Amino acid sequence: MMRTLVLALLILGLSGCRDHDGAAAREAERIWSERCVRCHGVHGRGDGPEAHTLKRPPRDFGNAKWQEKEEDEELEEVILLGGKAMGYSVEMPPNPDLNAKPDVVRALVRKIRDLGKRGQG
Repeated sequence: MMRTLVLALLILGLSGCRDHDGAAAREAERIWSERCVRCHGVHGRGDGPEAHTLKRPPRDFGNAKWQEKEEDEELEEVILLGGKAMGYSVEMPPNPDLNAKPDVVRALVRKIRDLGKRGQG
């Protein structure tokens, strides 16, 4: 009986995590579409509709060498603090509204990593 109860609680807890991860991934996709695509482009190649207006080209997330050396923690900081604070392009805006949403920030990093994998294929 106790074993069944523990198993049921574990299953409920895991399904809750998946739900939470799914919500974070959906919000990250929305943010990507609304904010990031303008400069980085749909496929993250730095060819978004506003890319040509920037002084520095946006990062190409398909660049395998960059993907290999860039740490997830630094990507998270750039997303939150913006390029200027991290010594990158001042045109990369900060996203302070995401400070309270670490799961969404991690999902954005996963998105960037996935775009890199597609670029290497």
